[in-house]
Amino acid sequence: YTYTYTYTYTYTYTYTYTYTYTYTYTYTYTYTYTYTNTYTYTYTYTYTYTYTFTYTYTYTFTYTYTYIYTYTYTYTYTHLWRWRYGPQPQPRRVQLRTQQPLEVPHHRHRPALRGVGLE
Repeated sequence: YTYTYTYTYTYTYTYTYTYTYTYTYTYTYTYTYTYTNTYTYTYTYTYTYTYTFTYTYTYTFTYTYTYIYTYTYTYTYTHLWRWRYGPQPQPRRVQLRTQQPLEVPHHRHRPALRGVGLE
């Protein structure tokens, strides 16, 4: 018998990196007006621009491991044959007989053949 087991493991790793960049620009304008050397007006304008950039990087790693185990079992089965019907037969006993002198067979008359002319 052979049994095979398969195990699969999957691991997933996710890494996320976020980068943020901010740029700020400031502009200042100043205007000065002087009237007849008496009044002076100063106007100041300030402009600020802000730019923000965001970058996101995502990395995903997937690892898959597969393990295969194989088991082999060997069974040896021995069956003893048994006689099921009646008593179990016994091995024959062979008896060695001593050699006896040959007997001369008795003479027998052959049967007459009638009707053939050989009487």
